[in-house]
Amino acid sequence: MGRLDTEVGVRRLSVVAIGMFVLGVLALLACGGSSPADPHTASSSKVPGFDEARLTVQPGPGLAGGLDHACSLLASTPAQHEKGLMGRHDLAGYPAMVFTFEQDSTVSFYNRDVPIALTVAWFNAQGTFIDAKDLAPCPNVAGCPTIGSPAPFRYALEVRKGGLAGIGVGPGSTITVAPGCGG
Repeated sequence: MGRLDTEVGVRRLSVVAIGMFVLGVLALLACGGSSPADPHTASSSKVPGFDEARLTVQPGPGLAGGLDHACSLLASTPAQHEKGLMGRHDLAGYPAMVFTFEQDSTVSFYNRDVPIALTVAWFNAQGTFIDAKDLAPCPNVAGCPTIGSPAPFRYALEVRKGGLAGIGVGPGSTITVAPGCGG
């Protein structure tokens, strides 16, 4: 082994270091970094514990906006329904959190441990708008106020308070929800 305090030793060390760097870059390119083999098969939700859904909103009469296959947060299990946006200060860049139910539901919504005001909109099994109400923030304590739909619903959307008009939701609007956000 040569000495590193000579010009030849320093050159050898430089060649070895550059060689290792090049091999590392080639390995990353060959493996694709940390990307999954098929990015459409991996859960890509920005909020751990939740899935994503494609949300389409057809605005009602006189409403502007609408969404065309917008990637949204999806709460489809009882545990996800219970958690909702608890502990979050935002919707992680999504336009809404979509709650889906396998059968018509009459559960109430609350804003426990959600530090932002929300608006909830309910839709029947055909995706037709039923009603919407606002929820004020409530600390993580028992007894937070609840709100409910005036009729059984199959879908509910949570958005920042006042955000429904921006996505075309109101009387006469309809939604469709499909799992996943991939192509």
